[in-house]
Amino acid sequence: MLSLKLAFDTASDPVCRQSNPSRRHFPSPPDVNEVLVLGGRLDVAGLAWHDDPARRCSAVLLAGAVSAAEFAAATELMPDPAVPIADFADNVGLRTDFRAAGLDPQTLSAAQLRFAPILERLNEIPFHAAREERSEMLILRLAWSRATPIEARFAPDSPAVIKYPLLGPAASKRSELEGLAFLDLLRRRHFMRVHACDRCGSHRLMAFEACHDCGSSDLADEAIVHHYRCGCQAPESRFVQDTGLVCPKCQRALKHFGMDYGKPGSISHCRGCGASSSEPQPRFACMDCTATVDGQEATATDWFHYDLTDAGILALRSGHAPSHVSQLRPEQAPGAYSLREFQLLASVSLRNFRKYAQPFAAARLAITNHATLCSQHGMAMVDRVLQQASLVIADILSEDQFTTVANNSILIGLPEMTAAEAAPALARVRAAVTTELDLPLEIDVTIHGGNDADALLAAF
Repeated sequence: MLSLKLAFDTASDPVCRQSNPSRRHFPSPPDVNEVLVLGGRLDVAGLAWHDDPARRCSAVLLAGAVSAAEFAAATELMPDPAVPIADFADNVGLRTDFRAAGLDPQTLSAAQLRFAPILERLNEIPFHAAREERSEMLILRLAWSRATPIEARFAPDSPAVIKYPLLGPAASKRSELEGLAFLDLLRRRHFMRVHACDRCGSHRLMAFEACHDCGSSDLADEAIVHHYRCGCQAPESRFVQDTGLVCPKCQRALKHFGMDYGKPGSISHCRGCGASSSEPQPRFACMDCTATVDGQEATATDWFHYDLTDAGILALRSGHAPSHVSQLRPEQAPGAYSLREFQLLASVSLRNFRKYAQPFAAARLAITNHATLCSQHGMAMVDRVLQQASLVIADILSEDQFTTVANNSILIGLPEMTAAEAAPALARVRAAVTTELDLPLEIDVTIHGGNDADALLAAF
């Protein structure tokens, strides 16, 4: 493994200080100290507020009862619908970041502490979204600004029985979440499979065991008796007589358990129609419309937790959600891929290395001064420079080489190259990046060849 330390100091070059004209720049949001109040009025000294959702605000305070429809209408008008929300009126079903029984200086101070990290992250990426993409971009923005996965939770009071507290009511969001996951902007983790009523669509179903013949749940389990001597097997009720157990086939008395007879299992007996079966039929009863449905025929739906991906953060920064996976890769740089695509290409190269001994090397360009640059220039600027670097690198790679940005690093895949052969290629990368970037990056370059590349990729 080769280890190189490169300091790309582009600040001294007047050409490098010019921004890339092809890159989109968004103005930073103005400082806003007013809060939007819904559901009532406030009389708190020193707190500037208004009740117009279309005006900019730094937070939302729910001072009284607010319906889901009123809340949805307000967020549609808000310049940034992801600003933090505090509920002081015990509203149900609305997404909130802070709750308290009443508004006073203590609860207001606690809300401000909760809001501080959220507002800091919101200011790093201004909100930009076309009207038709506003809902999807809000989902990504909420996950980013709260620095948390989009976790599913049980909601027995809802026909959907699943909710996403971060997003509010979940039924209308599931298709959007799945669409974002399909585009690799979110990563799914399985939570639960639920079944739906065929009549009303509710997921509030109660499982029960039913008779195969009549559908009744009035079942009784009965032991099966096996007479060893004649081989008769039947429900125990057919053996019971006044004198004890008597075989219905040979009429011999059964006296000793384990010697004369055994009980190898049980059978389900329907008290309604008298039918018996070894296994009852699983069925569901809808708790909303009372319809019943066969357990094998009920429509199943899988629900997931979702994690924001690097591609999702990139979509947030660009202000645009791609309509297809291929749009995650810039057209002008065919070698720049999403992390998932990079991993797929690398896995193919590793398989060729192991099976056919075809060389393969992978390089990681770790930004060692990432934290310093973020504190000086902001995370949004640093991420834009990393994306710019990825595009510059992709332009000089050959057709079979590929690159991506992940975890404050740039990864490069180099098929048909050993680690030693990759060093000259990285020298070309250094020369190209030095003349293009807007910030001085300090980069620790490591090159992994063959099986060592697998260990590098496993870290991502």
